[in-house]
Amino acid sequence: MTGLQRPELAPVERIWVPGRRLLTVGLVATVTLFASEALALATIMPKVADDLGRGGYGPSFSAFFLGNVMGTLVGGRAADRFGPSRPFVIAAALFAAGLVVGGSAHHIAVLIAGRALQGIGAGAITPIEFAVIGRAYPEAIRARTFAITSTAWVVPGLFGPALAGVVAEAFGWRWVFLGLLPLVVIALGITWPGIRPLVAPIGAATDLAAWPALVLAASAGLMLGALTASPWWIPLPMALVGAAMFARASRRFVPAGVLRLRRGLPATVVARLMLTFAFVTADAFLPFAVTEIRHRSVLMASLVVTAPTLSWTAGAWLAERVINTKGAPWLVRRGFAVLAVGLVTELSLLAVRIPLAVGIGGSVIAGLGIGLAFSPLSVHVLAGADAGREGRDSAALSLFDGLGFAIGPAVAGAFVNRSGWSPALALTASWSIAGAVAVGGAALASRLAAGTEIANR
Repeated sequence: MTGLQRPELAPVERIWVPGRRLLTVGLVATVTLFASEALALATIMPKVADDLGRGGYGPSFSAFFLGNVMGTLVGGRAADRFGPSRPFVIAAALFAAGLVVGGSAHHIAVLIAGRALQGIGAGAITPIEFAVIGRAYPEAIRARTFAITSTAWVVPGLFGPALAGVVAEAFGWRWVFLGLLPLVVIALGITWPGIRPLVAPIGAATDLAAWPALVLAASAGLMLGALTASPWWIPLPMALVGAAMFARASRRFVPAGVLRLRRGLPATVVARLMLTFAFVTADAFLPFAVTEIRHRSVLMASLVVTAPTLSWTAGAWLAERVINTKGAPWLVRRGFAVLAVGLVTELSLLAVRIPLAVGIGGSVIAGLGIGLAFSPLSVHVLAGADAGREGRDSAALSLFDGLGFAIGPAVAGAFVNRSGWSPALALTASWSIAGAVAVGGAALASRLAAGTEIANR
């Protein structure tokens, strides 16, 4: 085999065989739902902030991802213990409830609560789907399965941000939240029949650890809240209490050796945190930069949201073509490097004399970078997961995934809300930190386990 050629797959290893066809369609439908929500709400958040207060811009993203952390930890273990079917339905219901709360919010605190509910539902479904892929798809086609589910971002990426902008301008931003409810019903109706036959493995008795998961999410919230708390004497004790709570609660979920960046699973989950942090620190504030610094419309901001979404999908497909020959570490290293280039280029959005197209090009490069690295990290973890523990190991990965997505907007929001700082200066500082983290991630990729083996359980 040379170049980008792939080996021929036996019929049992193909994705679209009758036994997997409905399941694959269901996975794509679910990802389409979450893609629509993520892109639509990222587009309208500047308008929401104008209505309910700019101070809630960063916390609304962080609340979603903190809820995501809790949902991830409980959802993955529930999939191991009960099988994926019941946890999937419960998670979808929580996500729908969050849309209703967010769409009816008249105070920023209510909106943040709704976003947290959405995060719990979305977070639970992520490791459930990983567990489904780990149990229902042979290793030889998992990378392709992740690439196919990444393609579910294409249609929402092309039309979702623009449609959300039109709806927000014509009917109000609340209808963007509420208008997503029918998609929840459609995704649930398609996906549930495909996952219902998948039962918990014999002997699986994973502890759900719901209370430690709640404590862990709350402790992360305290540490993130310390970034913007006032007066001056509050942030330090908040951060210390949050760190102590986090250290104790995380023992149930964090692989041993994370602080030492130990080879294998510990280094892999930290790499995922660095990847998502670096990407979302800039990505969450791209619409803000376009509307507040460039003074363009929400519809124009939707273009900047669409661009990295499509290039992320392209990166995932490129990774699928070469992962079996190059390996995950090779792809992750290059993905981080491409992401760093994209982040540096995105800084041009903050300079009004540089054409907007240059900044949009930077977002395309950043999306390609995370696309190259994101799925290989998932494949890498599933390859080493023991039977019946795919949900647990995927939850560990998704925990750090969610932490990166939560910390990034919180850091950028802390800079934006600093008294006396202009939006351009604040984003320059936070995006520069993101670029430095991406460079560090490229170095960390060398500590991933060789081949497809994940050492250290």
